[in-house]
Amino acid sequence: MPGVIYGITVSVNGKTFDADALYEYYPNNIRISASQLSRSFADTDKSFSVDTDETGERIKLIVNGKRVRYPVTAAENGSGERDIFLSPADLAMALDCGISAEGDVISFQTGKRFFPDLTALEKDGFFQNLNALSVTDLTEGTVYYEKDASLPFPIASISKLMTVFIVLDEIGSGRLRMTDTIPVSVNAETLSVGEDAVIRLYAGKRIPVSELLYATLVCSSNECALVLAENIAGSEADFVKRMREKAAALGMKTADFVNCHGLPFYTKSWAAAKIQNRVSARDLVTLTEALTEKHPEIFTFTSAKETFLPSLGRTVRSTNSLLYNLEEVNGFKTGSTNRAGSCLITTVQKNGKTGAVVLLGAESSEECFRKSEIAVRYLLNVM
Repeated sequence: MPGVIYGITVSVNGKTFDADALYEYYPNNIRISASQLSRSFADTDKSFSVDTDETGERIKLIVNGKRVRYPVTAAENGSGERDIFLSPADLAMALDCGISAEGDVISFQTGKRFFPDLTALEKDGFFQNLNALSVTDLTEGTVYYEKDASLPFPIASISKLMTVFIVLDEIGSGRLRMTDTIPVSVNAETLSVGEDAVIRLYAGKRIPVSELLYATLVCSSNECALVLAENIAGSEADFVKRMREKAAALGMKTADFVNCHGLPFYTKSWAAAKIQNRVSARDLVTLTEALTEKHPEIFTFTSAKETFLPSLGRTVRSTNSLLYNLEEVNGFKTGSTNRAGSCLITTVQKNGKTGAVVLLGAESSEECFRKSEIAVRYLLNVM
């Protein structure tokens, strides 16, 4: 049963011990006592300490002085004391150490690097619940792994990458400048007080293009994306036409855009249909490659963990947890709706090359980030 403490055997460099473990929703989906694990690694070169943020929902493993972020569960341990429990896979990634399982024993090997076998994980059903996945070295053009990558799926806020592509094209042509200020429309103000609002905007207020781009990419502001789209094309409908034209020019055969931000779109009918932007993972690789090659300045925005927006008087924080966990990660974009699930494109740079992992349709943000990071770490090992 979920929430029941039981014992599990853990091995660290061949030394075994019994640890408290917690079922997370389903049997076999376990989390292990972080305090007990920390003590077991104390005499290795992978020692770490544990803390949580003020909500207790995100663990901060401090490894070599660096804080990384992974989801945790707080619960009473076998002794009745409050404890923190975390996934063994997350710990192995945080420490960059080997991990394996034989029977009921979880084994960590600090002398090995974390190097997942994606084929073995696929056979174990690890990627079964995803809509699609693509792992690609963009520089070399090498595709290392694909799952249903040619099929179109809802992409939620990943849609904003196409919006930003067009904005950066306008800046590159000289028709728009980063320092230009753009007025907020009534449509954008209305969107900013809706259920999916991110930043409160007021009609008539002027905001610099640079701040609108930061808000669009860092905290995934739907309303700021709309401000940019309306300014460039006059209306969102006309901007969507440009999105479709751009997709066709890039050779994105599955792209179907209906708005500039990726929220559900309701058609105008007596029985309105709820539709969303849809693109295949393979076409999103094409978009990512083209965007990063033509406008490498985008990494200035997507690599920002947080930034202050003076005209709005607020600090926005990235929705991409992988920025905190891997220094090679420099973006790229998150997305989530009920229909699309949790989606993430991650870009990395290593040895002068750029790689990308596109993941669509995870059941939760936790699943999305864990599976993305496993795929990203695989990519970094083979690049």
